[in-house]
Amino acid sequence: MRQIIVEIAVVLVLFVTAIPCRAGEWFAPLNKEDMAWMGANTALFGVDWGQTRYIAFHPDDWHEFNPLLGHHPSPGTVNSQFAVAIPLYWLTTWALPPKEDHGYKRIVNRETFSIAVTIAEGANVCNNARVGIGMRF
Repeated sequence: MRQIIVEIAVVLVLFVTAIPCRAGEWFAPLNKEDMAWMGANTALFGVDWGQTRYIAFHPDDWHEFNPLLGHHPSPGTVNSQFAVAIPLYWLTTWALPPKEDHGYKRIVNRETFSIAVTIAEGANVCNNARVGIGMRF
């Protein structure tokens, strides 16, 4: 059931972002700023991955809030999710149109998406560190 919800959500997000895009705007070359955002977010994903593995190895002390992983995920489940999530983030970033100063691309663009991911992942990683969750690889 969770898998179906995730697949529907991904399709809806892609559909909503695709509505205003012309075919030539999809998968435009990445610039240095896009690559910097991708690098920073990949680093945050790496920290989150390590923290989530720590939770998986300490089920009596911690539990996961991500409904896709369940309350007490196995390390294999954690690895599988992040092995899919990171390339999916890269692909989504690449697929979105670059930022422009006019029209819909002021809102629906790579930079806005990357900022949203940075805020969400950064908040998650900081909160995990604040409550004492370590990292384990």
